[in-house]
Amino acid sequence: MKFLATKRKYLDSAVRRLEGGLTTLAKAAEDTKILSAELAIKNEEIAEKKIIVEALIADITQKSETASKKQKEASEKKAFLAVKSVEINEKKEEANRDMEAAAPALLAAKAALQNVQAKQITEIKALANPADAIRVVCQLTFHFYIKDGK
Repeated sequence: MKFLATKRKYLDSAVRRLEGGLTTLAKAAEDTKILSAELAIKNEEIAEKKIIVEALIADITQKSETASKKQKEASEKKAFLAVKSVEINEKKEEANRDMEAAAPALLAAKAALQNVQAKQITEIKALANPADAIRVVCQLTFHFYIKDGK
């Protein structure tokens, strides 16, 4: 009998241990179901956010390419304008030299205008079709009179 009692104790102990293991497995299965459901929800959220992030990345990439193109165009335009600026400064210097060279002739022409008499202007008026040289001189004279306010 003692043998049966010992075996009985051993089997009862094994049953309790197995019941505890089954309870733990059942609890783990429930926890797994809950975590699987939460994981599915999180995966959906991640998929939605992934789509948004990919759209943002595409937008940023496009804007970055556009900005790079505009920066390249601006650099090219800046280089072009720098060359043009040098050319303009050279032409300005050349024009200033020409103006300085022409200044004495201009002063002489203005002084000569002071010597023009009314009868000479009347004589030019009397010409029906004056020569081109006379016409140009008259236009310049008129220009200087207007510019000087006389």
